[in-house]
Amino acid sequence: GEAFKKCTTLTSIDLPDSITFIGIQTFAYCTSLEHIRIPANCKLGGETFIYSGLETVEFAEGIETIESSSFLYTQLKEVVLPDTVKFLGGQAFAGCTQLEKVVLNEGLEEIGSSAFAGCPKLAEIIIPKTVKKQNIIS
Repeated sequence: GEAFKKCTTLTSIDLPDSITFIGIQTFAYCTSLEHIRIPANCKLGGETFIYSGLETVEFAEGIETIESSSFLYTQLKEVVLPDTVKFLGGQAFAGCTQLEKVVLNEGLEEIGSSAFAGCPKLAEIIIPKTVKKQNIIS
């Protein structure tokens, strides 16, 4: 983890499809990093992108888990989960003050506590019928 932490001049990175894990706080505080594509078989450590400048994230089909606090306090404007995601961790997108749109996938089973807390521009979230456990805000 923390390989690129506080690399404030890092503007882009192309992750190969062969990557299977991005550690804790790997891209934390990378304030110039605006977009990233997460490969299909990649797992994220906690707080992977905390306080980064991410405005967009592209999730490849095949991702099943988005870990807790992965995108905490980023600049994301929209989140669209691929059909394969089953678990969305607590505070995964909390504090994303620019987040306006979220599309959750059918097949999602659990949404962790406060996954979208502190997102004042987010007016609506539609919870798929497949979700068995959720506590989005508190």
